[in-house]
Amino acid sequence: MKSKKPKIRIPAEEMFTGGAFVRPECVEKDGRKMWCWVVSEFMDDSYWNGMYIEPRELAKTRDGLIDVEWTLSIWNN
Repeated sequence: MKSKKPKIRIPAEEMFTGGAFVRPECVEKDGRKMWCWVVSEFMDDSYWNGMYIEPRELAKTRDGLIDVEWTLSIWNN
């Protein structure tokens, strides 16, 4: 007899995880649709290569995802 997996209700909106709010979103990868968690808001400090950075939740370009001017002002102090 097969055991049934328990049903877990995925939140329709956001949930909090280790310093960020995330939401479920359907994306397309390699021509296939799949679900993933997308960060909708950062709450705590973020680091890259040991350096503090200020990430943005949305940007028009990939490079725009980090607030470079603000991040550099912190690095230079």
